[in-house]
Order: sequence, then structure tokens, then C-alpha cells
Amino acid sequence: MPTRIAEENIEFTFGDRWVVEKYDSHADTQPFIGVVEHRKAVDFVGLHEHVAFLIEVKDYRGFRIANRPKTNGALNEAIAQKVHDTLAGLLLTHRRNPATRLWRESLNACRLRSGQVRVVLWLEDDALFRTTTPNGKSAAAIFTARLKQHLKWFPGKVLVVNRAFSARGLPDVTATDLPGAAGHGGPAVGKGRK
Repeated sequence: MPTRIAEENIEFTFGDRWVVEKYDSHADTQPFIGVVEHRKAVDFVGLHEHVAFLIEVKDYRGFRIANRPKTNGALNEAIAQKVHDTLAGLLLTHRRNPATRLWRESLNACRLRSGQVRVVLWLEDDALFRTTTPNGKSAAAIFTARLKQHLKWFPGKVLVVNRAFSARGLPDVTATDLPGAAGHGGPAVGKGRK
């Protein structure tokens, strides 16, 4: 049965072959997130066919000016910290809950070769994926390269996707806007604009 999780005014539907949890608010992870000063975590941790996914979601649609500094560097630093802290948290979460398949297999995937774990930034942005620089490079490609620089210590793949480009990085996942998406009124779902 598919798993549905809402974050940042987007509802994600993960297909039957996914085992996925909202990591940053899961009861098993709370002893490690927010308790230690400045500890952060990605939004979702999931497994799909023995590949672990650390997924962070940002919806900057409708807030382009306010979020421009974030897409120019601050977001990359925040993602790198979240990945680092999530990997440490997975170890501690697994030690406290060794029978939980998701924590055990995610941690095992992180220990294996680099193709077994991926960091995915799901970034909905008004212009990033449609903009090209004067030299013809897409702004999204440049952003992804900068994020990879911040995660050069990470052995796995690093991907930046959105609804238009999700198939290349997140198999069997769909996303649907909820009320308030794209900055157009309605209540915020998830943790808001971080």
C-alpha cells in the first residue's frame, strides 16, 4: 500500500516498494533531534530496493525574493549539516531500536558502496529549474554542483529534483500540491519556511 506524507504544502506518495518515514518528527528520532543544541535532520528517510534515501523538502514557490539568499549558499550548508546529523542519528536510532527494519537497512546501506545511499533535495522553486546562465548552464545544475561541493565528504549520490524532474532520482514517488502551496494562502503543512 502506498505511503502518503505531507511536507512543505506538498503531499508525497511513495509506492508499494518504499519503506519511508518522516524522520525529523518520528518518535524514535526525537531523543537525538533538537535535544542536542543545533542538531538537525532531513525530512524523510526511506528505502527503495535496498537503496537508502535521505530526503529534504523545500518549497520556495511564491517566496523567490525572500529565499534567494538561501538558494545562493545558505541552503547548501543547512542540507550538509542535516545529512551529517541524520547519519549520526541513524546510528543512534538503530542502537535504540535495532529491530526496526528502516533504521537497520538504511544504516547498512550507508556502510556499503556509494550507490546504496542518496541525498535528495526536493526543491520547488519559481525559477531555479527554468533559468540558464549566460554561458548556457542551467541554474539547477550549478546549484546541484554547489550542493555536491558541500557534501564532498558524503560517499553517495547527491540529487536535486522537483515534480518536473523527480523520475530521475526518486523512483515511484509522486507529489501533489496541498492548499497553501506555491505561497498562495492556506495553512502551511510541515515545518514551514526554514
